[in-house]
Amino acid sequence: MAINDSEPLIQNPGVKLEYVRYWEPGNDCDGRGKKAASSRGYNAERLAHASLHDCKPRSPYNGDSCYDTVAFTTDDSLVWVEIKSCINRYPSGQYGRFRIWKRNHDALIDKINNPYGNNSFAVYYFIVYRINVGHEWEVGKMTVSLEVVDSLIDSWSVIDHSTMGDCEYRDISWNHLLTQLDISREEFKSADAIDLTSGKQIL
Repeated sequence: MAINDSEPLIQNPGVKLEYVRYWEPGNDCDGRGKKAASSRGYNAERLAHASLHDCKPRSPYNGDSCYDTVAFTTDDSLVWVEIKSCINRYPSGQYGRFRIWKRNHDALIDKINNPYGNNSFAVYYFIVYRINVGHEWEVGKMTVSLEVVDSLIDSWSVIDHSTMGDCEYRDISWNHLLTQLDISREEFKSADAIDLTSGKQIL
């Protein structure tokens, strides 16, 4: 389902992960990352806030962990945004992986299927970074609709989480995700951003 036929959700594609800690409005992020996530996850939230159209912080008090922030399209549609980041390569040489939690994923599906949630959408905001001298540098970023991501997940694994107990999850390498979305690594790295929420837009 396209969010908007003409306007990409990412309105400031030139904002980079390495910029936001210094001067972008995303420094005002009040999302979950400020309290619970690692500094890298927090920086990913700040990047999303700085680059998405009319992005609002998630209230840290509402107890809803299935999304990280909300954005509004140019026609005022509400967009629930779940932010995922991963390193480009692990020390082993394998491609980094995004971890998707089934209960959060299903909760997002429930939100957009809620009869009282007309004109709302959900997207994943994926960010890949590399580490240089202890700091993250952006490799690439993209937005993908919840429905597309859901269509790519054919099974779930189970892990005994330290705070959540037994949880179903799916790890997806960013390289495999690009292949599934018919995007080359070169295209992903050279673009400021790729927005797949309203067709394929290379920004």
